[in-house]
Formats: sequence, C-alpha cells, structure tokens
Amino acid sequence: SDDTGGDDDGVSFVTRPDGGAANECDPKEQDCPRGQKCTAWANDGGGFWNANRCIEIGGTAVAGEPCQVEGSGVSGVDDCDLGHICMYANEENMGTCIKFCEGQDACDSGDVCAVYNDGVLPICLTGCDPLASACPDGQSCIDTPNQRFICFTDASGEAGADGDPCPPEDGENSCDPGQWCGPGSSGCTDVNCCTPYCDLSEDQCESPDQCVSFFGEGNAPPGLEDVGVCVLP
Repeated sequence: SDDTGGDDDGVSFVTRPDGGAANECDPKEQDCPRGQKCTAWANDGGGFWNANRCIEIGGTAVAGEPCQVEGSGVSGVDDCDLGHICMYANEENMGTCIKFCEGQDACDSGDVCAVYNDGVLPICLTGCDPLASACPDGQSCIDTPNQRFICFTDASGEAGADGDPCPPEDGENSCDPGQWCGPGSSGCTDVNCCTPYCDLSEDQCESPDQCVSFFGEGNAPPGLEDVGVCVLP
C-alpha cells in the first residue's frame, strides 16, 4: 500500500498514529452543531485520516452510494450525509460513502464495525472469515485493530507469500489472500512476515510452526472460534 489515503489501487487507509491528535468531535456520537457532521481528516497534510472535526453536511448520500471528495482524498469534505464519510476516492475524487459506527449493532448484516487510527475512523466494512476465502477477486480478508476481519484490496503485488516480510508501514493488506501479516513465524527475520491462517481443528502448518488461536482461548467472536495462524508456539 501507499500513503495516498484510500483510492482503490491497493491503498491502505490505516496508519499507526502516535497519539495526541486534536479532535473537535466524536464520529461515533456525531456531536457537532446542527447542520454539521463529525468526520475524519488529515490535519497534518499527510495521507491518512488522523483527527476528527466538524464540517457542514454537504449532501445526502449514504452507505454504498457514490460520493465526491473536495481537495485531497483525506480532506473529510464530501457530499455524504450525517454519519458517513466518502472513502476509496479515485483520481477524479469520486468514491463511496461508508457509515461511521459505534459498536457492531450499528452496522448492517454482514458488515463489521472496524475501528482504525486510535478511534478516529470507526467504520462499517464488509466482514469475512479468513478461513472461508469469500472476499471478491483482488481482495484479502485482513484483521483490524479491534480484532475483526474485513475484505480489503490486496496490495501485496509480487510479494505477500508465506515468509515474505510485511513491514508495519505497508499495512495489513500487504499479504496474499489466506496470509496474516504479523510476528512470530519461523524464519521471519523482519518485524512482521506473512504466514498462513489455519483451522485450529486441523494440522495445517509446516513444522516448526503450529496453529495457534488468533484471538486467544475463549476470546474469539462467534463463528470465528477455529481461526488460528501458523507461528512458533
């Protein structure tokens, strides 16, 4: 991925902020004055949403509908309705409205509430099971900071296979479908490397790696109890 903030060419909107952003409002609460909405934007001129602010509501488009962004793809100024933000903007600044969320109940069936960038970007995205490989072509099932799984553009390119490095700055979507980007697998000499997801009920990992629960014992969300990753025990 690169740092242009959300177009559909393999970009990751995820960053790892160092904290301390000055937030005017809370997108989960939508606590701005009447006629305004709380959105996310890049307050430092960078390529990632790292803060929240109030802006005038610029349109009525809702989740799944096309939208227009003004300025950069991470300006937060768009024609989406209250409680929504325009993401995945292309070169013409056209994107799709995505719904902000507060907890899983705020999202439609099949979506999950994924919380990014220290809470700046809590959004409803298409959920998936990393063992089911049910994402569209060109997308991978990747984990989110709040331990959910979403379908997102595969930005691995020629890399992304088992054992390939996936540095934190490249984003979680820098591994091939079926691979997790994280530490702890055998032979990994980088901070993070790609390693396969595995089913805890089967022996799928190559020794000395073993299938270890992704969530830890007793912590998996319903339906994901068998999800593991191939790492050193």
